[in-house]
Parts: sequence; C-alpha cells; structure tokens
Amino acid sequence: MDFQKIDNVFEACDLHLKTTNTFNTLIETYLTQYLLIYISANFEQFVRDIVVKKAQKTGDVEIIAFIENTVGYYKSLSIGDIRGKIIRKFSVELEEKFSKTIAGTAAEIGYTNIIRNRHLVDHGPGINMTFKELRNSYNDSKKVLQNLDDVLNH
Repeated sequence: MDFQKIDNVFEACDLHLKTTNTFNTLIETYLTQYLLIYISANFEQFVRDIVVKKAQKTGDVEIIAFIENTVGYYKSLSIGDIRGKIIRKFSVELEEKFSKTIAGTAAEIGYTNIIRNRHLVDHGPGINMTFKELRNSYNDSKKVLQNLDDVLNH
C-alpha cells in the first residue's frame, strides 16, 4: 500500500496551518474534516485493493471480476465491518488471526477514531479530534490495513 498520497496531503495541510498560524481555528477544523474524508476514501480503496489482490491469486478472471465488482460497494468500513463483511467471508480462522493481531492496539483505536469522526463529518454535530490527533490516529491506523493485507495475502 502506498500511503504517500495521504502523507503528502497531510504535509501540505500542516505547512498551511503552520505558515498561517491557524492551529486551533476553524481552518484547522475544516482541514481535519477534509482529511478525515480523504483518508477514509483512500482506506476504502486500499481494502478493495487488498481483497482484489487475494482474488488475483486464483488466476480466474471471472472470480477476479466478481470480487472487483462486489468489494467496490463497501464504504466507511469499521473494524467490525472488515472482520464480518470481508474477512469472515473467506474464513473464520482468518478473521480470528486478524482480530488477534489488532485487538486493543493503537492501530485499532486510531482506525476507529478516523471512521467514527468521518461519520461525524457526514452525520453529526462535528468532529472530536484535532489535526494532530488525526495525524497520530492515521499513523497508527495504517497497521490495520497492513495486517489485513498480511492476513489475506501472505
């Protein structure tokens, strides 16, 4: 997974906040909200790519096409969604392996913070995190996707 696109957007936002001295303002909130949506969209694509990568191992173009067309419809996946809607469909053993790897970790907490706050952008009264908190959650949460890839593809 290439997190560089997200990292670059973080750097651009961070530079803007620093050079304009707009931490602790609405600008920080707006950039944080934007990043929550941007990160979530990229994470959805990463999950899709990981599952498609597993399908590609079969070499069966019809199975690959089926997976590509099915997985593309998952949005804002929580950890529970990843376990139940994706991994469990392959096997309970893989689901257990994934759960054991991330349960209670900073990765799980960071990922969950991003998904919950992303929902608050769409449906709630506002987010509960700062730019710095988002950056920390993002850095931790990458391990969820790496673990998903490890469980499904290694």
